Amino acid sequence: VVDEFRDISKPLGLDFQPLDVNGLLSSVSQAAAGRAQKQNVRIEPALDTSVPAIRADRQKMEFVFGEILTNALDALPKGGAVKISTGMAEGGFAVISFSDNGVGLPDTQVGKVFQPYFTNKVGRPGNGLTRVKRIIMEHNGSIDFKSEKGKGSTVTIKLAI
Repeated sequence: VVDEFRDISKPLGLDFQPLDVNGLLSSVSQAAAGRAQKQNVRIEPALDTSVPAIRADRQKMEFVFGEILTNALDALPKGGAVKISTGMAEGGFAVISFSDNGVGLPDTQVGKVFQPYFTNKVGRPGNGLTRVKRIIMEHNGSIDFKSEKGKGSTVTIKLAI
């Protein structure tokens, strides 16, 4: 537990470089394709090619996108779909969204997903989304989580161009 806390609280040491968000999302999706196929899950990209590169730490953003996609796949044990979309928002922000039609979460848990050690999974420490939020905040971005039990969840990230 002490090591887990140390890991989520240590300085990130970000390496900001131009990053093709769509390219990284495609790469992360391909890495998850085998698991998705085994679970009968469709990964449905809807990537807006007009989204320009952002300045971000590629390794950290790969973790962010991979963690969110892993959670979406966890929510689809009997099949379904994960839609990954990109677009632009007012003010010069890239918007990245992951939506699944999985099990969803009850209202009582939605506000807790970014808290340290929150999990509904056996054998997992529950710090993945805590780290995700921290990385997004260190990139001066925002992250939002919406869910409805029995209908699915959506994670929306906004990052400055």
